[in-house]
Amino acid sequence: MKKDITTILLGEIRPHSIERPGVYGKVRGEHRIPENIGGDFWTHVFKYISDRENLMHPLRDDRAYINDFFGHYGFQYHPINHQSHYFHTGIDINAITKHDVYPVCSGILEYAGYSLQNGNYVMMSHPHIVTEDGFVMYSLYMHLKEVKVGFSRYQKMLREISMRSYPQVNTPHDMLIGIVGDSGTPEGKHNHLHLQIEFRNKDGSIIAIDPARVLDIEHKENISTQVHNKKEFNALLKDHKKEIEQQGVAGYWSV
Repeated sequence: MKKDITTILLGEIRPHSIERPGVYGKVRGEHRIPENIGGDFWTHVFKYISDRENLMHPLRDDRAYINDFFGHYGFQYHPINHQSHYFHTGIDINAITKHDVYPVCSGILEYAGYSLQNGNYVMMSHPHIVTEDGFVMYSLYMHLKEVKVGFSRYQKMLREISMRSYPQVNTPHDMLIGIVGDSGTPEGKHNHLHLQIEFRNKDGSIIAIDPARVLDIEHKENISTQVHNKKEFNALLKDHKKEIEQQGVAGYWSV
């Protein structure tokens, strides 16, 4: 990342956040979401960021779309856990396999590897986008077919010694970081990029925001929001079979 990148300083955001609703996995600190995300405060935050930082579509393809059934930020019916009223903290961008993935903006590589849930994924920090109460913006790129960035064995050793503070691997906005896939929890179900944009604090607190609102992508409510059980989930396929097949998510209904 270039040294002359301008710092984007936001006001305090914790007072304008609430605990993430619903049941979800364990996190080290608080897991929060914006309070009244469509209200004046957060609308101003998103506009302030987009006016000062040219955040780019991670697939560099405006034709790529979020799947309408459970891919938008917000409440959904979880198609794998079959959990109703689950709060989805990112967006799932439909894409063909082998589609290149790039950072939404320049930043610093924090992690590149694999986990059972996220599959192959990359996490970046963007330390030039900070808040007065100590939050830094992060972006995460999940379920990749391949990761194209990483640390050498020597760099990994140094990062272990330095508590992950050194060395810092700068990642410009035009660096290829991965390839779209279906690794991790949705393996074999749906080729897509799961993108999360979060504000993280040193105390472990996370405030996950809607990536669509800072990337100028249309936000919608997930069609599955009103689904409460597996029977209704199966009925969703019957009622929307054509759209489900067109959006490439029919695999979630297969045994």
